[in-house]
Amino acid sequence: MGTWVLINEIWYNGEKIGKIKRLMIDKEGGTIAYAVMSFGGLFGLGDNYYQIPWSLLKYNQSLDAYESDIPDEQLAKTFLPD
Repeated sequence: MGTWVLINEIWYNGEKIGKIKRLMIDKEGGTIAYAVMSFGGLFGLGDNYYQIPWSLLKYNQSLDAYESDIPDEQLAKTFLPD
């Protein structure tokens, strides 16, 4: 089950890499399973979407954004094709 969210930025190694577009909810547990993140593209065109396990995102209050240290190899496995 998906839900719309306020757009939050995601940072990696001190650099903004994308935005959270949606949160996916585990229906049985009622908890957030993963976030759908977009990055790349320009003005929403050509964006790539990735599903990031919620447990791998940490909120950084000073940035008012989420941070992750997901290695590129693991991120590539989460790609959501059109």
